[in-house]
Amino acid sequence: MKTIIISTVIALGILFGAYHIAKPQSFGAANAPTLLKNATNTGVAVGVASAAILTTNTARQNAVIVNGGSNAVYLGFGTAAVVGQGVYLAPSGGTYQINDQNLYIGAINGITSTQTSQVTALEIKQ
Repeated sequence: MKTIIISTVIALGILFGAYHIAKPQSFGAANAPTLLKNATNTGVAVGVASAAILTTNTARQNAVIVNGGSNAVYLGFGTAAVVGQGVYLAPSGGTYQINDQNLYIGAINGITSTQTSQVTALEIKQ
């Protein structure tokens, strides 16, 4: 008898869980979560001279930098970027993420050793 009751309770739990429908969420400007309202997208053509990707921002909470180009990109933190130094972003999707575990609020610059690479950044602020 206990087995039947337990099985019934489990079955009802699964049934109600399977039919739970979450309220759809609109991501329009008025309804966007706070983090999305405070996000900035940046695109930079990084070449053989150090170029600014993100400027100093004391309100920065998170950021993602992606190398969308076909050439390696090197990141410099707080100083001009130098080929072969700093953080290496591989071609075609190399990514660097800033979060609460490695929060950096200073300027970030990039450089390539040959041709230009398109680098994109998403920065989330307080």
